[in-house]
Amino acid sequence: MKNGLLLLALLFPSFLPAQDPVLSFSTAEAVHLRWQWEPDVEGWHVERRIDGGVWERLTPTPLALPADPAQIRADLGPKAELLFTLLGAGPNPPPLTPSFLRNFASDPQALNFLGVMSLIHPEIARELGVLFVDRHGLEGVGLQYRVLAIRQGREQLVGLSRPHLAGAEETVPPVEELEAEPADRSVLLSWRKDASLLRSGEVVSFRVYRARRPAGPWEWVNPLGLLPVTVRADGREQHPGREEFLDRFLDNDSTYFYHVRAVNAFGLESAPGAMLSVTPQSRELPPRPRNLQAEPLGAALRLFWEAPSRDIRGFEIFRAERREGPYEKVHPPDELLLRPRNEWLDRHIREGQERHYFLRSVGKNGRRSRPSDTLSVLLPDESPPSPPKNLRAVASEGAVTLTWDPNPEPDLAGYVVERSASADHRTRLRLHTPLLRVPSFVDSLPPQSQTTYGYVVIAEDRAGNQSLPSEMVFARLPEKVPPQTPFLLQLEARGDTAFLRWTRSPDEDLAGFRVYHGFGSEGDLQLVGETDSTFFHFRL
Repeated sequence: MKNGLLLLALLFPSFLPAQDPVLSFSTAEAVHLRWQWEPDVEGWHVERRIDGGVWERLTPTPLALPADPAQIRADLGPKAELLFTLLGAGPNPPPLTPSFLRNFASDPQALNFLGVMSLIHPEIARELGVLFVDRHGLEGVGLQYRVLAIRQGREQLVGLSRPHLAGAEETVPPVEELEAEPADRSVLLSWRKDASLLRSGEVVSFRVYRARRPAGPWEWVNPLGLLPVTVRADGREQHPGREEFLDRFLDNDSTYFYHVRAVNAFGLESAPGAMLSVTPQSRELPPRPRNLQAEPLGAALRLFWEAPSRDIRGFEIFRAERREGPYEKVHPPDELLLRPRNEWLDRHIREGQERHYFLRSVGKNGRRSRPSDTLSVLLPDESPPSPPKNLRAVASEGAVTLTWDPNPEPDLAGYVVERSASADHRTRLRLHTPLLRVPSFVDSLPPQSQTTYGYVVIAEDRAGNQSLPSEMVFARLPEKVPPQTPFLLQLEARGDTAFLRWTRSPDEDLAGFRVYHGFGSEGDLQLVGETDSTFFHFRL
């Protein structure tokens, strides 16, 4: 039997926690301590101090493994045989003398496996003398412990515990998620395990509980504990970040409820983790969904399909933006929400978007079918962009420059600029063939043109939908022909004031007149004023 255990120990090189010399854990009534067993130690003493005071010995006699097998059987009951097997003592063990233990410790694999099993079975650690519980009955005071090893009659310090506050209750990290894979008369449970918690001794094993009803009663179904190996029950290597347990000899078509509790190095359990229900059934795959179709329904897309008529618990729906994937499961968000319905609304799709879907049936046995055919859907885009805003026109010599604010639509393809030269500006001409990608445009015109042009801009999306035109703006090129020279009708001086009057100009775009004054026929002229009328006076 020893050789078989050593072969199992080879599956993991060392599971003993990379821990402080003394592990400790506090509950409301007690502090639990443990340390590593060493075969050359004759025994251990535990001492305590309160609020940093003097050390007080808590062990009247040293803690040690009894040499008498009868005493071990009286202490451990049926688990005594497990300890004898771990020590290689056989069914009729001799006295466990120091020489016997030193010979046992010469095999590092056997010593390592003893450490593993003592973690999973704290009763063995207690019998080895490396687990101690101080039921202090104190409240609100600081506690610290030290462990002393006795070698050749002399005491040596093993290590100090971390400080504790009496009455402060620590908790074992719970199992946060649980998955189940039903099979024929069995269920494979799996859950995440944290390697750092295993190394620290905060979690060293797990206890699996099963019930026929959610309220219990609950049965502990793995009383021998779970070894921290990475080989599945079917012989394949399991994921290093997950723990597994195969619960066998179950009744098919019967629903079982499970939860898992983490166990620390002192045999103390966590609170119950997540509960799930599972029904063992045959391993046959369920039929896959067929004839997957889709139709727009308001702002959503309705998927519908032909559902298999037997042994179906529900359907899983997968979606991707590209046909080649990656695909994401979008329904149901939780396996408890599986329903055998044959339609689903995708409310997270917009006009103009392409989506790809496939389905899987989920059988009552928990198995998934092969994927359905993939359905590709392009939801028609019938919503036009908003009209461009803040259109501006600046005329210069031979050109009109247009600018406007960019449109906010994510599916915008570009812009169209149209010009109107008619008197009522009702007819318009598109000025370019390809869509404009930027919110600006330069309209080149003959420099002598004196037409007042109207401009609008239209936005267009990738589906070809066009917006309403922007507000029309108007522009006219600067005139290059000067206005007609006015004819002076009156020039009269009255005292120190000069009065002038001239003919009205026929130019329609006249802005006004400037009046100049000078002395003599060749004197410099000086500007004396501006006016938009045909009469002006100024002081001489």
